[in-house]
Amino acid sequence: MRSFLLLSSLIFSFEFALAQLPGQLSLQCLSTINVIFSDEDKILIKRSYLKRYTAKRLTDEFPQKSWTKHGVNKLLKKLRDTGTVDRATKRSHNNRLF
Repeated sequence: MRSFLLLSSLIFSFEFALAQLPGQLSLQCLSTINVIFSDEDKILIKRSYLKRYTAKRLTDEFPQKSWTKHGVNKLLKKLRDTGTVDRATKRSHNNRLF
């Protein structure tokens, strides 16, 4: 019952925000959207990062991709921390140093 109330509240707030700003998404709604990067997107972001591109520059240069600055920053952090943008496998997860 609690999850139903939470879900209905989330849907109501999303619809309310859309009604307030027709044609635009509010910041409240953006927090519920997950960015999914294709393999090609990840390669493009990695190569651009190696050329010293920032998340802001990437989102500005590729507006048709609908990337968020936050999503790109998360991917770049993963690249800096692990050296790859690939998903961790179960085996590599178990062999972590810390």
